[in-house]
Amino acid sequence: TLTAQDNSTIEFVGSDDQTLSDAATFSNVTVAQAVAGKKIIAPNGIAVNGLATFGTGVVSADVSFGGSASATGASLTSYVDGTVTKTLGSSAFTFPIGNNGVLGEVDVPATRSGGTVSMHFNKSASADGFDVENDGYPRFWNINDMCAEDGANRFHHVSNAEYWDISSTTAVSEVNFRSIAASDVHFTDTSINQRDVDAIKFAIYDGCWKNMGGTASVSGNYYELAVTGVTIPATNRAGLK
Repeated sequence: TLTAQDNSTIEFVGSDDQTLSDAATFSNVTVAQAVAGKKIIAPNGIAVNGLATFGTGVVSADVSFGGSASATGASLTSYVDGTVTKTLGSSAFTFPIGNNGVLGEVDVPATRSGGTVSMHFNKSASADGFDVENDGYPRFWNINDMCAEDGANRFHHVSNAEYWDISSTTAVSEVNFRSIAASDVHFTDTSINQRDVDAIKFAIYDGCWKNMGGTASVSGNYYELAVTGVTIPATNRAGLK
């Protein structure tokens, strides 16, 4: 069991997967694997109290960030593939989460209300059976699974490309979501035009797919899709990974 000294920095620079068999608590930690695609595996979780710097390598673990902790440098080649939990504080925080080569960063603003937010990003709802009706999950393309909201607020359908599992002990406003892939074929394509982008909003499942609003934009030759200005409600996501 590793408990790093205050203000110390632990660097992971291996050329192969590295496994922490027990729980580990870091002050500062740097992910700088010598070979891209290699993992830091921690089945019993990691806690970070200082700065987590992502360079090369994927952290395959659940990671908990303290109230004053921060993260920087997440990219398509370096992120947390697991649940990230953050105790909210007086500084903004970017959740450095991804899955299978797709980055699912989430910006949460500074808040004085406290609370704790946990997020897990999944790159494909259809590939992992999320939309299998027999498993009790909602359907994406059935109008009966859309909340009965008026006019433009009612969804025609919901994408089954990416989703976030979110648990939050408090409502948080002005949250920004970004899905970034290496290729446009993953979650969108170059047929998207400005009219389509204007129609994209953030959805949350609350017995039906509810429109949570937000402002959508695309960039990077349609490799990056963002929805900004979303309010996430206080919610407990049962079975959060």
